[in-house]
Amino acid sequence: LRPPTPDSAWYAPNPGSMDYSTDYAEPFVCGPSAKRSPSQRWAADGPLGAICQYLDTVFKVSERRSTVSQEVQAGFVTWVTMSYIVVVNPMILSAPLDDGVSPIPFSMACKATCYSAALASAFVGVTANLPFGLAAGMGLNSYLRYNLIGKQGFDAGSALSCCFVQALLFAALAASGIADHAQAILPPALKSSITVAIGVFQAFVGFQLMGLVVKSDSTMVGLGDISQPSLWLPVTSTLLVAALFVRGTKGATILGIAFTAVASHLLGLSDARQPMDAVVQAANAAGASEGVGMLQLDFSAAAEQPHVYWSAVLCMLFIVVFDTAGVQHGIGQQAGLLDREGALPGAKFAYLASAAGTGLGAFMGTSPVIIHNESAAGVQEGGRTGLCAV
Repeated sequence: LRPPTPDSAWYAPNPGSMDYSTDYAEPFVCGPSAKRSPSQRWAADGPLGAICQYLDTVFKVSERRSTVSQEVQAGFVTWVTMSYIVVVNPMILSAPLDDGVSPIPFSMACKATCYSAALASAFVGVTANLPFGLAAGMGLNSYLRYNLIGKQGFDAGSALSCCFVQALLFAALAASGIADHAQAILPPALKSSITVAIGVFQAFVGFQLMGLVVKSDSTMVGLGDISQPSLWLPVTSTLLVAALFVRGTKGATILGIAFTAVASHLLGLSDARQPMDAVVQAANAAGASEGVGMLQLDFSAAAEQPHVYWSAVLCMLFIVVFDTAGVQHGIGQQAGLLDREGALPGAKFAYLASAAGTGLGAFMGTSPVIIHNESAAGVQEGGRTGLCAV
């Protein structure tokens, strides 16, 4: 908040001489500067204005050349673009085993995904004042379900205990400053490439979900049936969002999602894959054990299968450390939050947020929590502070 100057729009040498019968320009903490009538001015100075002033002060919104309304809009965009994880993550974790039993119930994984994401995002917003959205990471959920549980034979309690131990180790590395030091020694090009690699992986997952890429016994992956109308709609939507991004259109991601939803409904297109409700019903009706959840982790595998157990812990720890370091560097660079040395202020608390979310998620039934690449969508919309994350 800068002091008034004679050339500022809200400066008046003599307040009594101001003519309130005409519109005038005045910076509005809840949105960009605009012409407002006297009644609008008093509304801004009322309870809503006081709340906006408080949020502006706490999250240093004006210092980062943003507004409260812009931060709220950016947070909404981040939430929308990340919301797929609420369904996709439980689908992966609740995939039935060979005997038809789901290791983690769909509903439990869904709740764990939501609560862990809420805790981690609020934590990083309040403590680090960074516009990052955190949730269970793609790739780590597949590693937990198909390697630890499917291949290594761990039950869900043992696999989730690996996540909890990884969270403790990650918190120790963050609190001691080792994680910050590891991030500092990484070349900027490598940290940026991590962000790009994660984006490519997510794009590949998206291509599978839309049917563009299918499994092939000869080449591992193959081209799907391009004659399906249900394939061309998401392809068109992807190109639309890309074009809007290139043009710098605000709300490009929201517009793309809205276009896809409306067009799919109007055209009567059905999902080319198994319907979502059938997947959920199959996961919940498969006799999944309710023993997995709060305070029911199984650490016995650490002694019974130490090589496999600790290898899994270290593998997840390595992925989370460098994943978090790379993503927060890339998004911090996009938001213009890096200092002169290329470091991100508050990075330690971003690590701790990931550890806190992972710890809670392990107790409730989900895989490790990381900073989501979708946070870049919120930054694209103008998110610059932790208010966006909250």
